[in-house]
Amino acid sequence: MCLKQNKKIKLWKEEVFQQGQWESYNEIYRISGKDIVLPETGKQLQFVVKQHMETKATRCFGSTHMDWSMTRILDKYHIRWSV
Repeated sequence: MCLKQNKKIKLWKEEVFQQGQWESYNEIYRISGKDIVLPETGKQLQFVVKQHMETKATRCFGSTHMDWSMTRILDKYHIRWSV
């Protein structure tokens, strides 16, 4: 799911930026992420940040598929719109 930029998302995004561990994605993006345990439910969330390398536009994604790579999460995202 694509995550809206609320206070928690902004905090998590800043934590990802501070880590500074990025990898290339589709030649024009870079991606990074972290695993989070949601305090309200105790569920694990894989949090992924995708940033366009030229414009610096940033989007955040989350998935409970902890065994998926960040790349797989982003590659599968478009499927939800095909209905």
